[in-house]
Amino acid sequence: MLTLFFILLMCVVLGEVLFVAIKLAWKITKIIFALLLLPAIMIGLAAAGFMTLAIILLLVCGLIALFGSLVVA
Repeated sequence: MLTLFFILLMCVVLGEVLFVAIKLAWKITKIIFALLLLPAIMIGLAAAGFMTLAIILLLVCGLIALFGSLVVA
């Protein structure tokens, strides 16, 4: 009976750790995208001659960041 209880609690702990790891990985992915990938994409668009598209993308991302910070705060 004690072994069954231990196994059940270990599954609960493993589930919680897995959940936290997935949440952390998602946040790290968002940070990497925001700091590295998005500026590289916009610089590439501007260098390729798509300045209008780069400016529109910059405005959309800026508005999302502005309203996102207002909602969270």
